[in-house]
Amino acid sequence: LALVRHLVRAADLITTKSDYMSRVVAERFLDGKVERLQVIRWGVREDFFHAEPSDLRARLQIPLDAPVFLSIRAMEWRYRQEEILRGFIRYKQESGSEAHIVFTEFNQQPSYYAKVKALAEEAPCKDAIHFIPPVPSSEMPGLFAAGDVVIHYPISDGMPQTLFESMAMGKRAILARLPQYEGIAHHKENAFLVADENDWPEAFAFAEQQGSTPLAWNIEFAEKHLRKTRIDQDLITCYRSLSTIQP
Repeated sequence: LALVRHLVRAADLITTKSDYMSRVVAERFLDGKVERLQVIRWGVREDFFHAEPSDLRARLQIPLDAPVFLSIRAMEWRYRQEEILRGFIRYKQESGSEAHIVFTEFNQQPSYYAKVKALAEEAPCKDAIHFIPPVPSSEMPGLFAAGDVVIHYPISDGMPQTLFESMAMGKRAILARLPQYEGIAHHKENAFLVADENDWPEAFAFAEQQGSTPLAWNIEFAEKHLRKTRIDQDLITCYRSLSTIQP
């Protein structure tokens, strides 16, 4: 920690991925000063802005008009996939919704995955719960295009690139109520922020009602702040500014 503090204090420019990260760096290492901090988000590739849906619905036999929730983070306890599934099962029981949910087997912890899979098999709505193999980066645009709403419910987080990528396609999100998402997620506008298990029925209902139509705010934000070609130019500008600093 002492080495990090020394390096940060000595730097002429510090880049972070989000406003939250900038605030943390300023508070911990720079006495609250933000002058040398600049947010440079990871860019979103062009194919996310105009992707065609994959064959996900056909493969899983999901009706074209059924809402599809995507929970694509790692299949391990830190990402609380079990809690997400329990919330979905409760929502289905209480609402009678025709929605489906899709989990990936990405970075699975075998014992945890077995527990989640067993819960799915025992659920009354088991036919609406799906598990797919890890999706290559090149196929992610098609996956997002085939779904309606993405879910991120980790115990803690940075700023997930998959959230940015889904925003470029106008997708809404169900998110954990974490400070890391501040400035990106706006409760009951482009996202529903889940505080605890009692929020799941309302979260799924909100997302299902709103999620079928691409959200213009997300697309406009992505165009302005997330498109990779634009961010690459911002980064070049940062490097050029450093070249003018006298040693």
